[in-house]
Amino acid sequence: MLFSLKEIYCRVVEYQLQHSWSALSSSADVITLVFLLFLLLFVLLLLLILWLIYTLQPSFELFIGMSYMVGYGNKFPRYIHHRGSSLPSIDKHPEHINCEDGRSYFASNRPNPNLLIGAIVGGPDINDSYNDSRANPAHSEPTTYINAPVVGILAYFKSVMRRVEVG
Repeated sequence: MLFSLKEIYCRVVEYQLQHSWSALSSSADVITLVFLLFLLLFVLLLLLILWLIYTLQPSFELFIGMSYMVGYGNKFPRYIHHRGSSLPSIDKHPEHINCEDGRSYFASNRPNPNLLIGAIVGGPDINDSYNDSRANPAHSEPTTYINAPVVGILAYFKSVMRRVEVG
């Protein structure tokens, strides 16, 4: 920067005060400049974040080898610990399934018949190992406390992007 904000403010205000010319206008001008600078920095930060997301996403997926979000990428959890996802849909099995009858579906070696697209599971263990198994709820269960913060963040970015696209 050629001058600091303090130097700009002092030069403008001193000139205004020496000439008794509308001293408040200089304060308003400086506040406007600071606001515009802040807005510019915010937009640049947002663009940097978006660039990082689009640039680093393929590298990140290659690094971890799989996604922990159901339905995202080529390799994602297919045996999640979730009753509604592990039971057949009502279209394929219209009869009522009692609680005890659901155990055979839970113990099945087949992937969950109903994908919970977008659900995030617990993820890998302390050794970065992930066993895709319904019998391992600490790692394969899509919990509210894992998914809720992500939904909030994604909703925020969607609202910001909608405003950017519209104008």
